[in-house]
Amino acid sequence: MSALGLLAAVAMFALTNIFAGMLPTKFTGDAQLAIWLVALVVAIASYITVEQAMAGAR
Repeated sequence: MSALGLLAAVAMFALTNIFAGMLPTKFTGDAQLAIWLVALVVAIASYITVEQAMAGAR
């Protein structure tokens, strides 16, 4: 686990939630859970991508 991978994951999680917050609708209940889960999947994918890129650069 590198700091850069974790930083990328946190940044993508935050950006996904910020983007969802900018949409002209209010997410509640199951929709909010779905947004959170999508943000989590995006964060995991970005972490894996950064870690693979860093492993290839070594």
